[in-house]
Amino acid sequence: MTETAHETKQRPPVVATADDAGAVSSVDLGAVAPRASQRNGSEPARAVPHDDLERDLDRISLQRALIDFDVANARVIDLTHRYVDATEEIKRLRHDLEKLRIEHGTTLADLDRTRSTKAYKIAERIWALRRALNV
Repeated sequence: MTETAHETKQRPPVVATADDAGAVSSVDLGAVAPRASQRNGSEPARAVPHDDLERDLDRISLQRALIDFDVANARVIDLTHRYVDATEEIKRLRHDLEKLRIEHGTTLADLDRTRSTKAYKIAERIWALRRALNV
């Protein structure tokens, strides 16, 4: 058996051998599998034509395929929305990062200017002298 995306089981195809060729006809298939109401005796047994069974199976398979398609389509749409949102968030974060880099550069330049003043150099020497005297 194989599994689909929705964990439904599909049976492998049945291959008929030469010995089975004339064993069961299509009319006999309907008689072999009676309906639930026929099993409990409320209605006389009647054969369901093989074409009707095939048509019902095709209809069910088509409905399942359409449901699977709708689910997959919804997932693709959801992932696309999430991707677009994430892309916008990345753009915003990159913009914020660039602003912070500019501010950081400006702050470093201000610090360098402050450290190069005479007042800062005098204050730095005073603090070094206090540390040396343990005051």
